Amino acid sequence: MSLSVTKQNKPGRERRVHERHHLGLPIRVHFDSGRRSADIELQDVSWGGGRFVGKPGTGLTVGETVAFGFVLPGAVSCVAAARVVRIEPEGFAVKLDRANDAFMHFVSSLEPQQPHAA
Repeated sequence: MSLSVTKQNKPGRERRVHERHHLGLPIRVHFDSGRRSADIELQDVSWGGGRFVGKPGTGLTVGETVAFGFVLPGAVSCVAAARVVRIEPEGFAVKLDRANDAFMHFVSSLEPQQPHAA
């Protein structure tokens, strides 16, 4: 599996605290405490949250908790839980509540490496 990562810049007032990284990764998202799920694209991700593109079905509300995950090469499972903070016509945005170490390591691997002083 190959992931393409690019920075996203949006015109206007930027409210994000953390830099977001474009993924375009199809994953399964669980809603309603796991009672329903949908395959949706994780469009971008940051230390603080992410944005999904796709239709989650009916009944998604701001404040709802969702769970999602994906498997990296080497069978490394990245999982997270987040709260829906915005619903848009093309998808929805979340703020991370919890994530396992593998997920946080994955996000940190997307951050630009700082040059070390000699």
